[in-house]
Amino acid sequence: MKRPLIIFLIALAALAGSLVALASSIQARNFTLRGYRDATLTADLPFWIPRLGVNAELTQYSPDEITRNLDLMRAANITWVRQMVRWDEIEPSAGTYDWERWDAIIAAFESDPSLKLIPVLVGSPVWAHPANDSVLAPPDDPADFANFTRAFAERYGHVVDSYQIWDEPNLYAAWGGEPRAADYLAMLSAAYTAIHAADSGAAVIAAALAPTTEQGPENISDWQYLDDLLALGGARFMDAAAAKPYGFDSPPEDRTVSENALNFSRIIGLREILEARHAGQMPLWASNWGWNALQGDWQGAESIWGQVSPQQQVEYTLTALDRAEREWPWLSGMILYHWQPDAPPDDPVWGFALINQNGQPGALYNALTQRPSPVSAQNGLYFAANPFAGYSGVWSFSPLGADIGWIQDSQLDFQFSGQDISLLVREDDYVALLYATVDDRPANALPHDAAGNAYLLLTSDTLEPTTELIALSRGLVNGQHNLHIAADRGWDRWAIAGYGVSSGSLALPYERQISVAIFASIIALISTLVAGFAVNWLSIFSWMAGVWRGLGEILQFAIAAITSIALMLGMLMTWGSSTPEILRREPVQISIALAAAGILYLSPWFILALAAAFALLWIIYQRIQLGLMLVIIFAPLFLFPVEIKNFPAAELILLLTAVAWGLKGLASWGRARQSRNTAFTEIPFYARLHLLDWGVIAYAIIGVLAAGWSAQRGEALTDLRTMYLEPALFYAILRTTARSPKDLLNLVDALILAGLLVSAIGLIQFTMGEGIITAEGGARRLASVYGSPNNVALLLERCLPFVLAFLLLPVDRARRIAAAIAFAIMLGTLLLTQSAGALFIGVPIALAVVVLLALRKRALIPLGILITTGIALFALLSNTDRFSRLLTGEGTSFFRVRLWESALQMLKDHPLTGIGLDQFLYMYRGQYIQPDAWQEPNLSHPHNWFLDTWLRTGIGGVLIMFYLLITFFAGTFKAYLHFFAQNHLMTALATGAIGSMAALLTHGLVDNSIFVNDLVIIFMLLLGLAAQLSRLALPAAHQNDSTAKLQG
Repeated sequence: MKRPLIIFLIALAALAGSLVALASSIQARNFTLRGYRDATLTADLPFWIPRLGVNAELTQYSPDEITRNLDLMRAANITWVRQMVRWDEIEPSAGTYDWERWDAIIAAFESDPSLKLIPVLVGSPVWAHPANDSVLAPPDDPADFANFTRAFAERYGHVVDSYQIWDEPNLYAAWGGEPRAADYLAMLSAAYTAIHAADSGAAVIAAALAPTTEQGPENISDWQYLDDLLALGGARFMDAAAAKPYGFDSPPEDRTVSENALNFSRIIGLREILEARHAGQMPLWASNWGWNALQGDWQGAESIWGQVSPQQQVEYTLTALDRAEREWPWLSGMILYHWQPDAPPDDPVWGFALINQNGQPGALYNALTQRPSPVSAQNGLYFAANPFAGYSGVWSFSPLGADIGWIQDSQLDFQFSGQDISLLVREDDYVALLYATVDDRPANALPHDAAGNAYLLLTSDTLEPTTELIALSRGLVNGQHNLHIAADRGWDRWAIAGYGVSSGSLALPYERQISVAIFASIIALISTLVAGFAVNWLSIFSWMAGVWRGLGEILQFAIAAITSIALMLGMLMTWGSSTPEILRREPVQISIALAAAGILYLSPWFILALAAAFALLWIIYQRIQLGLMLVIIFAPLFLFPVEIKNFPAAELILLLTAVAWGLKGLASWGRARQSRNTAFTEIPFYARLHLLDWGVIAYAIIGVLAAGWSAQRGEALTDLRTMYLEPALFYAILRTTARSPKDLLNLVDALILAGLLVSAIGLIQFTMGEGIITAEGGARRLASVYGSPNNVALLLERCLPFVLAFLLLPVDRARRIAAAIAFAIMLGTLLLTQSAGALFIGVPIALAVVVLLALRKRALIPLGILITTGIALFALLSNTDRFSRLLTGEGTSFFRVRLWESALQMLKDHPLTGIGLDQFLYMYRGQYIQPDAWQEPNLSHPHNWFLDTWLRTGIGGVLIMFYLLITFFAGTFKAYLHFFAQNHLMTALATGAIGSMAALLTHGLVDNSIFVNDLVIIFMLLLGLAAQLSRLALPAAHQNDSTAKLQG
């Protein structure tokens, strides 16, 4: 016992270590890359603008000095000049303006459009707030300030593009009183409206917030203030937010992001607040930033911004610019503080100055002049019209972007530097293509057409108007590149909205490390589980029982009470002696269950349906297998939901069955507790798992994982429920309840009954001219309860192998007669579907497999007849319009080949994880459809079970599927060999299961054979049959002797 326990503990320790490594990797990624955004992966960003700017006090200069200083700024690659504009100086009395000084400043900028002025409108005149003697206090009436801003914009709007309203309103000293976001918003909204009335294209930047950790009442944290402002609806009255991320004493690489930390990274918190308030596309400016570096012999006041050396100031500033360029595409202008302060010589603000007190450039200025200007687009999201994009042919431009011309000559080139490039496009329900090359090679992240051209389809996946960021190329050599795009149709759609550029994902090394940690955790978990099975838990539990006996009486009584309630509930729901004998007979139980399910399915009245649901729950509780049979019978009706929560009938019945199954298991456990017989249980929850059980568990787990990486989350969760979790639940119930040959036979009979029901409905509809799909050449195809004839064929080819097996093997006479009738009805229905995949592939192979297994040496003549009949049928049908086009590569065949090409392209782009659950329709018609296949855009699966599995759940799902199939055939064939000479009914079940799975795999090469509501239940039924048959085929000492109850 000790050795297995030691191994288990070692595996458990390895699991704990792997989980710690995983958590540490995630923590390191989140800390290091907090604030990082890749502009090729998200469009929730503002468009790029030149970053570098400087705060200046131009009013201290003469006109000639202004010109000289602007020339120096241009030489340092500065774009933005932030200048305080004192309202109290311009309008000393209401309605009287003194523009003389500002006319000179504006004239200097008008003659040099490469420099952009950002006026910061501050300072109220005394007449606007007579009760407050602070010049920085806001006006009593926001309308007075609005009038001033309107006058300023009307006079200078032809030069000024951006206006900033006030400065540091979150500080008492800068607001002239206790700061309140609501008060500032009143002034901001008035100014915003006034400025836009005078200059509709202007951008209004909210006040730059001072960095502070205080929470009021005199000073309020910039984080809290911005959040309050946005919560009050401030985003409607600001085109940009602003902060002051001074570095203080910390280097720019200090990645601590906390409301209690003052450093350069603090601005990340403000960005996160914008994102949380759904304002991610709003620009965020660094209106003041930098490091204060006073000379070593400084005799003036102490710096309140911290202190670094002049050399550190240069290094920190350049590193900060590089970090922002690489990591923060959401950061707009970075306005250094300060150019040359208009301040006393002993004011520590001189520690920021680029130009010293003698008018000479300092070390930081010289470093900025040596910093190269970009010659191509770098990390960021760029508007369609930008300095690095050139357009040829006919194009139109607007704030929406670039619109393709109608004469089919529209092309563009975009120069960028980096590894990845994406295109921001407007998609809708229309057909247009963009052919893209990078450095004269097809863009590597796009699908390719038959000629090898990379193309981007502008049809949206949802057929609704949407703006999407589409990857064009990834993993390029990090350097200069040229993107060339040629447009094919798409005018009047403003298709080109922007470009995303990245130097490669900084998260990639961390993601790899996390992937390794996840893999190690999975291996450790499996090792722990395997080691756990080898441990003698009984002896450990015996030790725990001793602990139980040591518990107090109150705790023991509480646990006993809970188990008593479970036992009572089980007794109340069990058929007892008071139930009339006739109700305990199986045919009556089945009839009552069918009636209750029918009422649940057909009733338009919610109350009656709900009552039927409770009745059905009670009925199923008496015999869980009835629920499984009903699920199989109602599964084909999934397109006709019941009234309760719009669930298909089969799905609702399965949930009721699961509830009854759980209650019965709980009651069984309660009885075991009451009787002190821990070995007693009606449902063997703790039975040794079959190899297929592990496969189904893995199938459900991979479905959960795939849902997590699916883009269309709602569709993925529905698919997870209906194609993975509920089928796995069906399998689990089958495995723990259908333990006898008779139980298995009843489930197969339910499948055959479902096939007959669909056939009968289809034949009746066909004779009445309903439920018919008209195909090539006017061919009339039976569709029955489905929207497609192929679905009918896929169901019937699952049933026919069982029917034929009953017909060929020497089972009881009544069953063989019933099988003959069912075979004739289903085969006739199948012919009317005119399904090529079924008639030429699935059914012939399935029937051949059944004939070979059932007759063995006597199968030669029947196989010859089957092959001859198949050839004759093929020759006959190949001359019809419906099937002749399939042989010539036209019609459906053409689109099927193009569909597979698109699916392979998806796998090329997503080889490990696939695209996720139920994502094919959106990825196909929105990105991967071939240009010459545009007439069939609404295909929801790749028409191939292998491709479908891989695309849904990645390479892990493929491995699990192969494991299930190999284990299925191995177990079923072993059972077939065991029962062949002993039990004809069990042989028929094994033979039919193998034939049915053969139909699934072969027809599934050209159609969807698993991931449909009814087919996935049948798939799990086949797996369950394989597991149970292989159990029954074990030696008598290892299995229930119920095999002897049914002899063929």
